[in-house]
Amino acid sequence: MDLHIKTRLSKALADTSITVTELSKTLEINRSTLNKFLNGERVLGLEELLKVLDFLIPIYSERYNLLKAISLEYKTIQPLKTMLEIARLNRDPSFEKEIISIIRKASKQKDREWADFYEIFSNYREGKVDGEQFYSEVISFKTQSEELQAYRQYTIAFYYLVIEMNPVKAKLQLEKCKDAIFNLPETLLKKCFKYKWYDQMGTLVMKVGTPTEETLEEARNYFKKALEHSILDFTNYLTRYNIGTTYQYNQPMKFYEILNDALEFIKKHGITIPHEGFYRSVFLPLCLVQAEEYDRVEINSLHILPKALYYSQKGKIEELQNLIENADKEVSENSFIQYCLGSVKKDIPLLLKSFVQCIEEYDLLTARYPMNELLSMGFTQDMLESIIQLKFNQGRLQMFH
Repeated sequence: MDLHIKTRLSKALADTSITVTELSKTLEINRSTLNKFLNGERVLGLEELLKVLDFLIPIYSERYNLLKAISLEYKTIQPLKTMLEIARLNRDPSFEKEIISIIRKASKQKDREWADFYEIFSNYREGKVDGEQFYSEVISFKTQSEELQAYRQYTIAFYYLVIEMNPVKAKLQLEKCKDAIFNLPETLLKKCFKYKWYDQMGTLVMKVGTPTEETLEEARNYFKKALEHSILDFTNYLTRYNIGTTYQYNQPMKFYEILNDALEFIKKHGITIPHEGFYRSVFLPLCLVQAEEYDRVEINSLHILPKALYYSQKGKIEELQNLIENADKEVSENSFIQYCLGSVKKDIPLLLKSFVQCIEEYDLLTARYPMNELLSMGFTQDMLESIIQLKFNQGRLQMFH
């Protein structure tokens, strides 16, 4: 073990003011094994290593960097395969490539296949292949590994959702690959796969069909199951955020509390996430405005989306129109902006435009805003689905059945 790592772990243990014996009992790890690890004489199994780092290192970013450094000492392939998935979950392509290069040197073909398969993902992410070629390579990929066969099936669902943007086919594929994942031997890698399966199912439940209280509760339950299988603080954050989105429409303050807690969590742990600034400047104040907590926001400094909602809720048509006229075209044509204007003006064409835009983007949570406004104006659910039938082909219509 690197001297720097050994020194850091020794200091972390001293900071806890507990003995190695007490730590071994707390984490249920053999004392002799744990002591040898802390002295740099051996490496723990990955599951035990995660336990020790979780207990000793409070800041996630440092914990993850130590995990990466220590995991490179593994001489067997199974923990490295799991580290491939951990790198993917942490959105760490450089470390993923490092692991791929190690696994490629494995003696067994069924182990080297993991490097080949993950490289397909890397090539797509880097733009070396397009979506069609990515799909073709995944479909034609042959493997001797049951774990990799299961992950290949999951990856097909990923393609349908992210690249083809067909949530119906993605959901069917996820249901199809459930047994392949759930019947794998109990390993840390299987736990990672189950986390992704539950998390993706929760997302798809909210994208296939108009969200109702029943479907939102179903999605929430999937996300909670995902949380049970999460092995990383980073994925804990992502899943807590997803749970929050299920409250977005009917309980905005519940969404606000969950999102705010999640953002404070990543700030505390030094985690970097995409669009963090957008969550803070748009989603949080949007929740407050939706809940009519106007005294908790500075209206003049609001982002255009929460400001548009504020003007809409307050019936300030002129201010809203001026806001939209001064925005660039992409923003002024935003489906939520169209909803705000349609709502305050009771303008059916604008509300329909917003509704259809949301459906085109599979943003069914936002679709509830114009949908419910239209229902309050005399439309029925059947009428709205008929409009969608005129707009889209049969393949996309299935999302409403």
